[in-house]
Amino acid sequence: YLGKGRAQLEGSPSDPGKAELNFQKALELDPLMHEALVELANVSLARQDAEAALAYINQLEEVSPPSSLIETFRARAYLRQGQDKLALVAVERANRLDITSLEVYKLWGKILQANERYADSLEPLKTYFTYIEDDPEAEILLAKAQSAAGDLGLALETVNKALSADSKMISALILRGEIYLQ
Repeated sequence: YLGKGRAQLEGSPSDPGKAELNFQKALELDPLMHEALVELANVSLARQDAEAALAYINQLEEVSPPSSLIETFRARAYLRQGQDKLALVAVERANRLDITSLEVYKLWGKILQANERYADSLEPLKTYFTYIEDDPEAEILLAKAQSAAGDLGLALETVNKALSADSKMISALILRGEIYLQ
């Protein structure tokens, strides 16, 4: 059931509803199957149901040791709920549990900015871009951090790089306009 659910998520077209039913069946057959809980949390976040995701995360915590993955899901769920301070605590815990997770550095930058700590978001985003070359969404975050740190020239370069990947990216166009205003 776990494999069947994963195949339904990856299929064309993707069928998250059927996948979720298969993950629940897998969990029914083996209540300790942490992989099914991970998938259920992921599906819940994808459909923007942070409350359900947190419920699965809490169950996951009961059957598996602390992990960066659990805390990353928790941070994403709290961010979805607008609980930015709790999201920050969770993402920092995720980073302590696994300092090699690039997803955590990007999410950390995003959460710091949600907490209006733009300049503080520069370091995790720099770490992310040490290993990732092209990510327009993260480039917008980086440009905001660079702008907050007072490096408008570099922020403009970064936002233009994001726009070269997608010239109609609204958030990038708005940010470029804000940089020009400054």
